Amino acid sequence: MDAQEYYQSLLAQGYKSEDSVAFTQQHYPGFTLAPTPEVNPSQMPFPAPVQMPGTSMGVGVGQTIVVGKSKGKAFGIISGSIGIVMSIAILVWTTQMVNAAISDNIDVFSDESGSPAETLVSALKTLQILSYLSIALLFGTIGISILTMLKKSKWWYLPAITFTILLLFVGMGYYTAISVNQYYHDEGCDSEIYSNCGYMKDESMWNTDVMLSGYCTGFALIFIGLLSLMSKPKSSPDESIEKEEVWVKAAWVIAIIVMVFGLLATIMVLSAFMNPLNEMQSGEKNFEFSGVDGTAFLDEQDDNALLHITMDQGEGLSFASLQVEIIVDNGANIMCESYDYHDGTGCAYHSNGFSNTWERGDEVIIVEDGSDLCNGSGNGYCEIVVILTNTIDGEELQRFTVYVY
Repeated sequence: MDAQEYYQSLLAQGYKSEDSVAFTQQHYPGFTLAPTPEVNPSQMPFPAPVQMPGTSMGVGVGQTIVVGKSKGKAFGIISGSIGIVMSIAILVWTTQMVNAAISDNIDVFSDESGSPAETLVSALKTLQILSYLSIALLFGTIGISILTMLKKSKWWYLPAITFTILLLFVGMGYYTAISVNQYYHDEGCDSEIYSNCGYMKDESMWNTDVMLSGYCTGFALIFIGLLSLMSKPKSSPDESIEKEEVWVKAAWVIAIIVMVFGLLATIMVLSAFMNPLNEMQSGEKNFEFSGVDGTAFLDEQDDNALLHITMDQGEGLSFASLQVEIIVDNGANIMCESYDYHDGTGCAYHSNGFSNTWERGDEVIIVEDGSDLCNGSGNGYCEIVVILTNTIDGEELQRFTVYVY
């Protein structure tokens, strides 16, 4: 039997042309397809192809040897879609929140003098560089995810770069925590501003902004790792062409759903973080605050810590939407700026820590900022009325009086 006859016998048994060519070339390496007359269906079939040494064959008529990668391709498509969603979500969080917070803190602590502030600024600049590195890796992850979906990348590339990014975020979280703790506890906590320097709770790496990216990456890595392992090429394919098409089509549908819902969730979460007060308008009137005199004695300097305000009830009050005013001894209203943006023309307020929101039990310290607002002359004390306002709707949250000695 020559090669052409063997090829025609495979066609008669129901094999497709391209599969028949592949089988024939296993036995007749020099075989090429040439036009031939149509085979009579009534012709007696030749024996089915025999497995050659060193090759693997499926079992049963109609199964295809050379395909058999349908499940792996499908799993690769889904893992790639998860990689894309993860990367975009973390890119948005990193660029809009983490990098912005790092830049603001660099500006704030650069204005301070002394080695503690300089050390912290140096650490923040290192974190900024690492943040830019993470952004580059995330863009690389998007590229590898696309190649994985198209089956143009090795199965382990995507989980490898995802694991690398996870290690980077964990390292950044740890470095952030030790740098902040060193500044506040070991060297830089000013007792004239912070009344509880010796009792401030250590910043945990697990609570830092960058670790939210780490949690997202770790969660995605679980699915990417499992799907990538299942997409690993196997030596004994056993799927038919028809079944391959079903697997791949289903995988693309799942991938599109994952990407659409993932991107929508990213937009919703970002919106909630950028506009935190929109989530708590209904409970806004439940806020309660109290104020006490600062620990330092008053003098004629222009940088005294005047008083400490504690949130006794409520949670999640955004500093971005908080307006702080004081009235000293029945005088004019004085607007207090956040110390992050103070200009030395009145008063300012500090928040203990790096959080963007005022939580229950947290303190805010009102300090003089370039003006001697209260020196205790006359009565030996100052009567200070504090007014806290929500700038989104202009509603006054609370007004109370503190006597400062």
